[in-house]
Amino acid sequence: MTDSTALASLAGDEVLLATKLYLPPPRPRAVLRPHLIERLSHGLALGRQVTVISAPPGSGKSSLLAEWLAGLRRDGSRAVAWLSLDSRDNEPRRLFVYCIAALQTVRPGIGQRVLDFLRSHPLGTANPQTLLTMLINEMAELPRPLVFGLDDYHLIETETVHPALAFLLDNLPPQVHMVIASRRGLPLSLARLRARGAVTELSGIDLRFTAAESAQFLRQTMGLTLAAAEIALLEERTEGWIAGLQLAALSLHGREDAAGFVKEFSGSHRYVLDYLLAEVLQRQPAGVQNFLQQTSILERLSGPLCDALLANGQPPNSQAVLEQLEQANLFVVPLDDRRRWYRYHHLFADLLRERQRQTASPAALVRLHTLASDWFEQNGLPAEAMHHALAAGDAPRILRLARQNASPLLSQGELVTLLSWLDALPESRVRSRSGISLLQAWAMVLTGRLEAVEPYLRQAEQESAEAGEVAALRATVAYFRRDMAQAVRLYRQALDHLPADSYLRGCVVQSLGAAHSWQGQVRAASLAFAEASTISRETGNLAVHLVAQWTLGLLHAEQGHLRQAEAIFRQALGLAGESPAAGQPGLLVFAGRLHVGLAEILLEQNQLEAARRQLAAGLALGEQTGEAGTLSGGYLTRARLALAEGDLNGALAAVEQAGLYAGPFYLSTQVPAYRARLWLTQGNLRAALDWLADSGLPVNSLPAELPYQHEEEYLLLARLALADSEAVEVGLKLQQPALAVARAALNRVETAARAAGRGGRLLESLLLRALVAQADGQLDAAADGLAEALALAEPEGYVRLFLDEGQPMLSLLRRAAAKNVARDTVALLLAAAGQALPGVESELLLDPLSERELEILQLIAAGQSNKELAERLVLTVGTVKWHLNNIYSKLNVRSRTQAIARARELGLIE
Repeated sequence: MTDSTALASLAGDEVLLATKLYLPPPRPRAVLRPHLIERLSHGLALGRQVTVISAPPGSGKSSLLAEWLAGLRRDGSRAVAWLSLDSRDNEPRRLFVYCIAALQTVRPGIGQRVLDFLRSHPLGTANPQTLLTMLINEMAELPRPLVFGLDDYHLIETETVHPALAFLLDNLPPQVHMVIASRRGLPLSLARLRARGAVTELSGIDLRFTAAESAQFLRQTMGLTLAAAEIALLEERTEGWIAGLQLAALSLHGREDAAGFVKEFSGSHRYVLDYLLAEVLQRQPAGVQNFLQQTSILERLSGPLCDALLANGQPPNSQAVLEQLEQANLFVVPLDDRRRWYRYHHLFADLLRERQRQTASPAALVRLHTLASDWFEQNGLPAEAMHHALAAGDAPRILRLARQNASPLLSQGELVTLLSWLDALPESRVRSRSGISLLQAWAMVLTGRLEAVEPYLRQAEQESAEAGEVAALRATVAYFRRDMAQAVRLYRQALDHLPADSYLRGCVVQSLGAAHSWQGQVRAASLAFAEASTISRETGNLAVHLVAQWTLGLLHAEQGHLRQAEAIFRQALGLAGESPAAGQPGLLVFAGRLHVGLAEILLEQNQLEAARRQLAAGLALGEQTGEAGTLSGGYLTRARLALAEGDLNGALAAVEQAGLYAGPFYLSTQVPAYRARLWLTQGNLRAALDWLADSGLPVNSLPAELPYQHEEEYLLLARLALADSEAVEVGLKLQQPALAVARAALNRVETAARAAGRGGRLLESLLLRALVAQADGQLDAAADGLAEALALAEPEGYVRLFLDEGQPMLSLLRRAAAKNVARDTVALLLAAAGQALPGVESELLLDPLSERELEILQLIAAGQSNKELAERLVLTVGTVKWHLNNIYSKLNVRSRTQAIARARELGLIE
């Protein structure tokens, strides 16, 4: 590897360029700009977290930042990280890796969790905000303040990057300050930062040289001896524009008639530039002119690279030329401390390239780009080799580089890069090369460009491509569009055509199971996942085998087979731990999921300590790998565990964490629905009701079959109706009594769950339907209706599903026991809740009233309204109603009057 500035990748096998992380040093004899430095430093002193410099090319943005940031480094007040962006950073994964590489120059190891995630999830399965949240949390632990500079942001055009940057800027830790330099305004809103007074902004007008600075620049930096009038005229002509002044000064060297020269040019910046460039080049030796013209095609320059372009029978000495150009202030910028790599000032490079296009023959340009492509390919830099192959229009070379690097790019998530390469292939070449169309189709599917996929699939079919792979691609498009019925049909078609030994078969069967599962078809999904597990085991693909086992365990849990699910999770964890690849990120991801799945089973069985241990292991692996599915599921399980332990605030905090990682294909409805359930438990009925109302759930005309993905919301509707039926009727504008709507919804959920074999959901719907019957005064029916639920629950060890429903369920269990219904099971459940089983003959109150409930009984007997109770007890009206419903349930009554009478009968109040 001759590129000494290349780094081994932090997140894969690709190479990182250390030169991008190098802060350009202040130039010798540069004009110091204390008034601008003061503005930047003043922003830091005020605690502003963002600085934005937007100015045209040649305005001195990078020079100003180099001066300011070098000063911060010298005085040790802040650490400084730097990243020079280029057009290839439009690939979000690449940009993440480089940003972390820049941060690691000041804090080794920071961002490693994000890098591990990118390594194990090459296709970017997490929301960028999820990865940024992880990185922000690590930045918040930096021991000293940091300034992080991003230069040339105008080169970033990918739409997904801008919202990610906005999220980062809005959530920066207090000790981190971001600096962004761009040729134009940022394509994101700074309104919130401006409203908070959190941003310092400089424009092109701010960066113009004053008359005094122009004089200092021309005399001190450029070494000219000019009269004050000549300097004033030059400053007027260039409007303080630094690049124009520098080109003018280069043109003035050695001239006797400076004033006459200055008067000769005027007009737009472009006109001035073209004029001055011609003047500058004409005054250089022929060898330097040739060097500048020939090497202008390069984005970065090194001695050996330039030698490769200029070799003409005699060994050139390009390194000496580069050093000479730097010393002459001829728009050459060093990219490392050792002066191995340079670049031309962007504006100067643009002008040189334009001149080259106008003066050089097409054949000469092709030759230069071909030589550059050869050098980069031989030195292990495929991206830059491809850049010059594309510029040369060398289709065979482009095709060869694409083929050689497509798999690494796909595996590393560099899909935008791959697509840009493939898009550049001439259409005739695409049509003549089997496999390229499929490659383009996969890259487009995996970057979300679904509308553009079909033409490439039709082309692949004309190439007689593998029909099974084409069908698998079409199925994946349908899956991402959530057309699961079509996805199932196409995945089955793919399996009919794929060879028995195809590497795709296991993935296709696994995806088929996921499509079935998305529709609630758990039996079909279980069969598919079991087959995927068998295929992957036979082919030795442990990663696919583990994910198949994980999904199979989840489905057994959904079917109500807790003990079988537990066995699957434990067996898979054993395989993962015994594998020689146990420490690899891919296996750690699946191990994390398995630990969380096992924790959920143990929690449901009320084995809280064992669940806590498994959950801790799963979340630790989730944090290590950054895997969003593990973290979202793990934090949701932590919320349930906290609720089981009586820590409602902890449960609410955990569910908020789960929400950070939930995505469109996992826990997208479960997390918000469980958050609303916790609000209800908290007594915040209004918040839960508002969320349900905003969800747009049809409640006045229930569909004959409720959507599987929205069953959680209908179960929440039933719980809200149990808590305060009147508030639900008003809040949702119900046309029928709330309990009647809840009963109808629960009947539909029960029917669908029973038909699909989803035993867990069936059990939950039976429990809630029994509670609705109890709330409606049908006490015997409620106890009898509980019998089927108890029969389903007992063999699998269900506990929390009952206890998490609170006091109304405990009352119902005691009534069931009093009627001699499943007394042994009820005894276990009540014991788990810390209560004893009542005798059949007991006529005393089945559930004792709490002190707060006795207080409320005394106050309603004194005639106080719900509003008066809320004010006196410092509660919400919704919370008062929730307590009253518990009182009615325990006293076996349906109104205030009945409650007061029954309480007096039992001697609870006077």
